[in-house]
Order: sequence, then structure tokens, then C-alpha cells
Amino acid sequence: MNAAAASSRRLLLEQAAEAAAEAWAGLCMHTLRAEGRAVAGGWPGTMSEARGWARAKLAVNGMTPTHDELEWLVRTTYALARDTWRAGAGKDDQDQVDLEAG
Repeated sequence: MNAAAASSRRLLLEQAAEAAAEAWAGLCMHTLRAEGRAVAGGWPGTMSEARGWARAKLAVNGMTPTHDELEWLVRTTYALARDTWRAGAGKDDQDQVDLEAG
């Protein structure tokens, strides 16, 4: 595989990881809020779930990854989803406190 093709594959993998992570974390946060629960605590996702989200995103893109690419994608999807969760966790409590102070 030439350098341009490898770079193109890497870009597709990065985009897939970002999209899968955003959708996964967003769904988790939406589900909790719909249940009237706050988004708080540690990231509830698992590596098995990350694998499913990553594979689904690649299927949409029509890409078949190598074993190493898939493993990178799963770890990256998990880490990005966890980071998205952490960025949103506790904001429900902050919003409530701000409203009460106003």
C-alpha cells in the first residue's frame, strides 16, 4: 500500500472513531436525561460496546479494516466516547445550581 492510500485509510479510521464516539456518548447521555437521571459518574461504556459502534460505523463507510486497524479504532472510539462523556458529566448538576442561584 502506498503512502497516499495509507494516509487515506487512516483519515477514514479517524473520522469513523470520532463519529462513532460522538454518537455513542450522545446516546448514553440522551438516554439518561430521558429517564430523568443526571449525566454523572464514570463512563458507563465497555470495550465490547466500542467494538460494536466501531464496526457499525465502518460498515456504513464500506471499509474492511485489518486486525490492527480495528483494534486501533476500538481503543480510539472508546477513549473519545469516554472523553465526550467526561466533558458532559456533571453539567446537569451545574445547570440546576445555576438556576437556583439566579
